[in-house]
Amino acid sequence: MTRFCDEEELKGALVVDSEGLIYGRASSIVVEDDGVKLEVRSENARDRKGVIPTDEIECIAGGSEIVLVLNTRREASYRGLPSKEPMYQDLRDVKGKLVVSLSGSVLGRVLGVVVGPGEPGIRVGESVVNWIRLVRGVKRRDVKLGSRLENALDPLKSPKISREDAEAVLGELGVEEDISSYVEKGTTRDIPWSRILKIGDVVLVR
Repeated sequence: MTRFCDEEELKGALVVDSEGLIYGRASSIVVEDDGVKLEVRSENARDRKGVIPTDEIECIAGGSEIVLVLNTRREASYRGLPSKEPMYQDLRDVKGKLVVSLSGSVLGRVLGVVVGPGEPGIRVGESVVNWIRLVRGVKRRDVKLGSRLENALDPLKSPKISREDAEAVLGELGVEEDISSYVEKGTTRDIPWSRILKIGDVVLVR
C-alpha cells in the first residue's frame, strides 16, 4: 500500500537519492502554484539543500525510521558522481549501512555478508535495546535518573525498542549512558545479491 505522510511525520526523515546517497533530511511541505513540494535541509540542518516535487519521490519507506527514496540522482549529481551498479568490492564496507526496500520498508542495518547457492548476500537486522533492563539498571544506581527514563518511555509498555529510539530518548533528556550491554539482536533476514539495486550511503533493495 502506498504510504502518505503529513509534515509532522516527515520532519527529520532521511532523504536518499536513486543511487542510495543521502541527500538530506525532510524539513517541510511547501504548496506552490505549480505543485506540492518537499523542502529538504542538509544533514546538519544548517542550510536549505533543495525543494523536491512530489513526482521525484519513488517511495516512502517505514520501519525503525521513515526514509524517502527519490527516483532521481539528486545527491549523485550534486557530488558529481556517475551512476554506479553494485560491485562485489562494495561488500567490504557494507556492514552497518541502513537497508531500504523499494516496496516501502526500512529493513534494518547490514549485520554482515552471507553466502548462498550461486550468490552472496547480506544479513540484515535491527539492534534492539532491552529498555526495561536498562531502566532498572539505571534506577539501581540513580533512582531519580531511572524515574526520568521511566517517565519518558514506559518500560512496561515498551520493554524493547530500537537502538535509534533509545539513543533519541537519552539524547532528549541529556543523559549520557553506555547502552552497549543492553543491546540485543532483533529479527534478521538475508537479502541475496540479485535483489540489491544500489550500495551507497544506504543500501537499496528490490
